[in-house]
Amino acid sequence: MKKINSLLLSFLITLLLISTKVISQENSILNITPELTKKICEKNDYDINKLIYPVSHKEVDFPVYDTAQVITKEYNKYLSSLDRYKPGYDSYLKNSPNKRGLMDQRDYEEYLQMSEKLKTIQKTETGKVLTNKTTKKLIYLVSDTPVDLENFSGTFSKMPGEYVLVPSDFKDEYIKNELTSDFIDFYNDGSNARFYPLIKKKDTEEFFYVMSKGFLSSLENEESFTNLINSIHKLGYKEYKDEYGDYFIKSKTCEIKLDNWTASELKLNPSYIATLDNDQIKIAALVKQTIPHSKILDKYLGLHRIQRNKMSSIDIKNWRTATANAQKLNDQIYKLAEKYFGNYAFTLLNKSDTQEVFSENLIASKGVLGM
Repeated sequence: MKKINSLLLSFLITLLLISTKVISQENSILNITPELTKKICEKNDYDINKLIYPVSHKEVDFPVYDTAQVITKEYNKYLSSLDRYKPGYDSYLKNSPNKRGLMDQRDYEEYLQMSEKLKTIQKTETGKVLTNKTTKKLIYLVSDTPVDLENFSGTFSKMPGEYVLVPSDFKDEYIKNELTSDFIDFYNDGSNARFYPLIKKKDTEEFFYVMSKGFLSSLENEESFTNLINSIHKLGYKEYKDEYGDYFIKSKTCEIKLDNWTASELKLNPSYIATLDNDQIKIAALVKQTIPHSKILDKYLGLHRIQRNKMSSIDIKNWRTATANAQKLNDQIYKLAEKYFGNYAFTLLNKSDTQEVFSENLIASKGVLGM
């Protein structure tokens, strides 16, 4: 049969065969060991000596502010400007007209202008006023000394949110080494804030501040990969690595990449690889049955190219019947294959274009016949 436009074919096959699969992700417990930490730090160039810091809860006295009328910032600004021009103003008034210099006169005029401007500016507004009272606040406080990660291990959970480390005391609102999630006030608009996660040790309820964006995700990935390798070994497979550093195994029918998809499938179904092989064997048997169907459809497509609307009604009827039978076989293949749509973690060991040829003939026949 004549080849269909490759882009159109790809689109039609997608509509005919492909659906989307979503993997649900679960939050996992973090297991930290010195060996794993060292491996991640070396791989990602993290500074192992400045990575994780102990965190304590501490009750701190903070000043209490009251609400009152305070001088506005703009009014204060003009007051300061007047003080700057005051020496020139005084000099102008003190000297006689014949001793007044150009600079004294200019300062005097600017001083008068500033004085007039000051009359138009709002003098007070509602603001905060420091009182002699204090209030206690429980804060997270980070130690100056990092954790010795060569002797650091345990099971941890990640706390919600992320925190900014305050580098110094700030406006009676924060103290040095305090952790806060309210970094917008501290860093004006928050654009320069560096915020990192907080973890809690399961057995001791201790908190630790992880000063890295990627360490915990790297830890989860390493742990997930280790669990995946252990699962693969239990199933009797041996992994191998390609030139790009990705790991694979070979099953009866497929080359399977050891990635997040495969890990998730095995977590949902420990017999995933055996199920995959069985399904691919069934699909291969059905695909083999498409060969005679393809030949029949190809024959009628050839007739149509030659005869066009002069095809006999018997040929068109037989073509419709053949197309309907081919569709039934395609539906059987689809039903088995749909659970693997979107799964790019495996490729078949024995590849052939038999199914593609069948799909081309089926799509073309349905298009001509309006089925």
